[in-house]
Amino acid sequence: MLFAKADLYAMDITVYHTSDVHGSYGSHKAGKAFGENAGKKIGGYPVLISLLKQEKNPYLLLDSGDLFQGTPEGAVLKGQASADFMNLAGYDAVAAGNHDFDYGGVGFKQLCKKMKAAMLSANMQKKEGRGKKGGNFPDYVKPYTIIKKAGKRIAVIGLSHKNSTEIGGRDLGDDIAGFEDEAFTVVNIVREVREKEKPDAVILLNHSGTFGSAFQGMIIDASKEKLNDFGGYAGVEMASLAKEMSEGAGGIDLVLSGHEHTGLLHGYYDKGSGTWFSESGTKLEYVSRAELHFDDSTGKLSGIKVELIPLWADKYGENAKALKLVKKYEKLVQKQMGKTIGYIANGLPAGINTLENPLAIWTCHITQAEAAGEISIQNSSSFSVGLPAGKVTMQDLYKSMRFDNTLYKIQMPGRGIMELVKANFTKNDSAQAYFSGMEVSYLAGKNGPENIKIKVAGKPLDMKQIYTVISNDYFVNVNKLGAAFKKYAVKIENTGYGVRETMQKKLEATSASSPLIGNWPSCYHELAIKGVKK
Repeated sequence: MLFAKADLYAMDITVYHTSDVHGSYGSHKAGKAFGENAGKKIGGYPVLISLLKQEKNPYLLLDSGDLFQGTPEGAVLKGQASADFMNLAGYDAVAAGNHDFDYGGVGFKQLCKKMKAAMLSANMQKKEGRGKKGGNFPDYVKPYTIIKKAGKRIAVIGLSHKNSTEIGGRDLGDDIAGFEDEAFTVVNIVREVREKEKPDAVILLNHSGTFGSAFQGMIIDASKEKLNDFGGYAGVEMASLAKEMSEGAGGIDLVLSGHEHTGLLHGYYDKGSGTWFSESGTKLEYVSRAELHFDDSTGKLSGIKVELIPLWADKYGENAKALKLVKKYEKLVQKQMGKTIGYIANGLPAGINTLENPLAIWTCHITQAEAAGEISIQNSSSFSVGLPAGKVTMQDLYKSMRFDNTLYKIQMPGRGIMELVKANFTKNDSAQAYFSGMEVSYLAGKNGPENIKIKVAGKPLDMKQIYTVISNDYFVNVNKLGAAFKKYAVKIENTGYGVRETMQKKLEATSASSPLIGNWPSCYHELAIKGVKK
């Protein structure tokens, strides 16, 4: 269904979408990724709310989950601040993301109770005997909601990541048993909603991504990407299945995805399913805006237009009430987060997918020791912000390690370790995983690293030998680049140790007179070809 020119009396309903806010409540400097606009302020609820007040069409405001985990304000207050901001903004519905369970089932329930928006998760499974008699969901969660807007009935379905039950080994509490497979759920719920509710449009809030991890963390124009090179498009495949299995009832009109932190500049239209897709990046730097066009003569949905809007503070302004709320929580958290917890002589720099990442290498070494492993392998996405030289505060630590990840101990053969390295090291100048207890050597080839060799404790990696590897819950359970863990693991154990807690413990062992020395070289070593100067 492509966007058509508006008829003289046609109606538009606008849908705004955010996802993976991760506690980024206020605006911040845009940074290098925004080029010449790096110094400008972007993002945050004050800007979003100011933009919404300028909207002329009737609109819905939706979110695809992962609301709070990622900043001191989000983590320390356990999501309660997110509820305040989202209530102020006027959200209609939210899909439960995996990080929304970081404080277990009790924390999730408290979050739901405080939020005015409907919390949705069609694939959530209720424990037997809990919640409303005969119902399939806890009292504070719905599979879908019907939103009435300008005379139209819009069905909004929520879908959680199926591994939300495994991430970090969180205790889901007395009400929630786990989560069903996303595709299985979508096929059934879309057909049920179409037949039972007869909605004018169906929207899916999906916390499993559109294209899997193919464009993780990227802002892209999907029309210019060679999508067929990747495959395994979770969101697209679910929409196609829903259409095929609907028995003529109709499929999904608009999928609003999250989890992969991807941004789709102009959305993506899948001809096979007739479905539009959008994703909104992360840290509330963008909001997706989708116009649903209804033909006045038929009353039916006749087109959708999608765009990704950067939330520039100087363009849209900042809402005064939301700004006041930002300052309130910053002040509240600062009292707890200003405490000095350690000292570093020369700082621990970090960076996104860089080969040199002292913070990541140090973290690998200390987690390997803490959980008694031979090797530690940690994913790069956790190490984009370094720790400063001199005094290190609790706030510095929370900014550096944003997520409450838990250490896993995995028994796996050498061939699985080699597969992990190759999956996460495909370019000569960047990497998506870091290690301790082993070294990786390679030749810089024309199309990426070649002749990759691994040594563990100074000896060549034995493909058949079982090694004890330390990693984290996200890398093992969610990140597709960590698929080799479950593919090869003989045993996986949740140690109960937190990554951030381990970092804090080691920093607290330092002092001003005996600081941590930040000399942690890369685990990747490029080999020179004989007779060729590097």
